[in-house]
Amino acid sequence: MYPMLGMWRAAKAAAVMLVLAGGVSAQQMPKFPPDSYMAKIQQRGTFNAGVKAELLGVGFQNPMTGKFEGFGVDLAADLAERIFGKPGQITYKPALPKTRIVMLQQGLLDIDIETMFILKERWEQIDFAEPYWGAPTRILVHKNNNLVKTLKDLEGKRVASTKGSSSERAFRDPNSGYPKSVLVMFDSIAESIEAISVGRVDASVTDEVFGLAAMKMRPDFKFVGEAVHYDYYGIGIAKGHPEFVAFVNEWLREIKANGKWAALYRKNLPGEVPAPPMPPFNKAYYK
Repeated sequence: MYPMLGMWRAAKAAAVMLVLAGGVSAQQMPKFPPDSYMAKIQQRGTFNAGVKAELLGVGFQNPMTGKFEGFGVDLAADLAERIFGKPGQITYKPALPKTRIVMLQQGLLDIDIETMFILKERWEQIDFAEPYWGAPTRILVHKNNNLVKTLKDLEGKRVASTKGSSSERAFRDPNSGYPKSVLVMFDSIAESIEAISVGRVDASVTDEVFGLAAMKMRPDFKFVGEAVHYDYYGIGIAKGHPEFVAFVNEWLREIKANGKWAALYRKNLPGEVPAPPMPPFNKAYYK
């Protein structure tokens, strides 16, 4: 156990006893060791969370209200409330695959929770909390496309990919088993999906949740073939804060066990609620 996390747990238990005794308000800010990363967040007064801004159900900035919505957004808000003891002290910062790791490394984000797959090469750049979600990678095409049915059919085809994504790396890696396709690069998932709709590209190999979100908005798309592979989504954290990683892991385990994770999923996403990833995390790469 990390010593600072043990100190926080002791403080948390003492606070609970005081609340039960009627000595303090249940809204009192939790106490952390002064040199912990959680204490630094409290001192700053806001929790900086990297989220998606264009993906309905996951991370979306509502153009009518300007507010952020979605599963990842609500998870970040719950974690912020755990740090501050009350809701509202959170700043959402839109992050893209090409910017999210740099934003963490530069201290612009406390976490990134916008569907970043846990990959070995990313562990070399940042740390991850335990998996909070997972998704298969699927082939997404226009509903009228009957030429692409498997991954091999993408040989020589135009394939949309977002800069910095795991899909881009797989297509560029000659040992990945991916076909030699013509990559057309975009900054965001929304741009990549729009390119399929207007016929600029033939397909995209992307997270299933992105395709489902696109289908929710308009019936122009379909999945073809089997899932290419399955990966875990991780909460990215800058290196050098092991006590914060342990704190986030404890929070994750709690919300998975008490039903909060499932409730937030059900609130934001259609279909059956999946079981959250649980130890030993052997369905996909973790670390």
